[in-house]
Amino acid sequence: MDEYSTLLESLKGDNIKEVAKACIIVWHDTYDHEEAWMDFPLQDEDTEPIAMNTMGYLISANSKAVVIASTIDFENDQLSQICVIPRGCIMSITVL
Repeated sequence: MDEYSTLLESLKGDNIKEVAKACIIVWHDTYDHEEAWMDFPLQDEDTEPIAMNTMGYLISANSKAVVIASTIDFENDQLSQICVIPRGCIMSITVL
């Protein structure tokens, strides 16, 4: 079983306490350039994706995306500030 499959397997449980894993996800984000007009050909620095670091509780994952919440109410099984990150954008997931 690979590392990602092991992580998916660990996200099973009956309540958020059993499932949630504190983590840091490093991923590539999309962005728009501020300039209205740019010269062609573009320079390398104009086409580099932005590396983002997001910290939260990993609560769900599948072959398409991972889902993290930044705030959790463990007593009432409630989540807030949900972020869905496409799997293809993820560079690394570090469980804390």
